[in-house]
Amino acid sequence: MTTQTTWRIWELGLSLSLLCVAACGNAPADRSTAQGAFAALAPCLESQEDTCLLHLLDKQSRDDAWAAFAMLKEIRTLIEAHYPQETNGDASLPPTLQPLLRSPSGEAFFATVCQRVRCGVPLREAFGAIASQTAQGEHTVELTTVRGGRFRMQNIDGEWGLAQMQSELKAERDRVYRVLSEVRRNAAAYDEQRRAVDAP
Repeated sequence: MTTQTTWRIWELGLSLSLLCVAACGNAPADRSTAQGAFAALAPCLESQEDTCLLHLLDKQSRDDAWAAFAMLKEIRTLIEAHYPQETNGDASLPPTLQPLLRSPSGEAFFATVCQRVRCGVPLREAFGAIASQTAQGEHTVELTTVRGGRFRMQNIDGEWGLAQMQSELKAERDRVYRVLSEVRRNAAAYDEQRRAVDAP
């Protein structure tokens, strides 16, 4: 038996055990350790669904994603309530934001962002048995798999999560905030125009 075959058998065995720990047990996966949070990724990655990844991210990434989604909902509400119908408000938004605006849930919003930056496919291809781990400061660990994948895990408030998309989600939150600020100004201007027209 070759070394490569041995690695593959070990990797397959661990992947199956991770699936059972994370998905088959009565208790949820233990995310009080980096390894437990890594194991929790297994059923989500196996499902090929990017939506479930949102709940397995580190707290900062989750907070940024939910904040961006809440602001998108406010953008929709402001456009529907204050923009004149003839302006076709959605069309005035940046093209990359329009698919996000139609997200029915925070999970769907995250999946759209994930698909745009291709986060899911590389994670699935890289997932496997942990070969090594390297501390990156007091609350961050990088786990390297036998496939050469690198998974950055971060501990915030005692809960570990995948920190792979921190920069992308922060940038998305900031971008949505800038658009929201503009939409708020436009909504106020449209209201002022209507009041001027309606004034006796």
